[in-house]
Amino acid sequence: MIIITLKKIFKRKTISSGFLSKYSFAFMVLFYMSSFCSFSYAQITNLADLELFKDMSQAQSEAPMLKEDEIDNEQDNSIKSKIQIIESSSEFGYQGGNSFRNKPKPKVFDDNVIYFGYDYFTDAPATFAMLSNVPAQSDYLIGPGDNFKIVLYGGENNQFTLEVSKNGDISIPSLGPINLSGLTYVESKKAIEEAVRTKIIGTEASVSLGALRSINVFVFGEAFQPGMYTISALS
Repeated sequence: MIIITLKKIFKRKTISSGFLSKYSFAFMVLFYMSSFCSFSYAQITNLADLELFKDMSQAQSEAPMLKEDEIDNEQDNSIKSKIQIIESSSEFGYQGGNSFRNKPKPKVFDDNVIYFGYDYFTDAPATFAMLSNVPAQSDYLIGPGDNFKIVLYGGENNQFTLEVSKNGDISIPSLGPINLSGLTYVESKKAIEEAVRTKIIGTEASVSLGALRSINVFVFGEAFQPGMYTISALS
């Protein structure tokens, strides 16, 4: 339409150059306005398409689910329930929520620290049971209250159970006292065997420890349960 109008104008010979320049300027203005309108119309069209797409998505979300969607939803729920069972199971050594995030534990605990050995005397008996079948070590020191079992064989057959006196000796019939004070078990055994061998000709001795002495331990002061406790000499 604009081009036809311009042709008619140019056909007229009576049109002046000033008049032509005015029409040229008007033509340029109309050209720019038409291009701007087409660009705006394209933008409006794109926005309308976007709104239409949003409406379609909302309609699909609000529409009832198909059977396949219902099956998928049931499978998801079953998987979530299995995961919850695993998280709360004690076989895995962990119990917690879905996030597996635990609060950091403080290094300082509110519970009071119990000193080692305090619970040993809590409701403890006055006398501890002494084991009679525990073998004595070779460096066990002999003291008053220990018993020796002595068996004589050879020229004379006899057996004795003798207790170490407060003076630290034992008295064998027909031999007299044998001092064992300050000796270990091995040294005392050798001393008794040597005494029998030298004083009773042709007779040997088999020496072993019998019942062991007990030790009285006195606990006093700021103790939980002060008093006397009887324990074995091997303790």
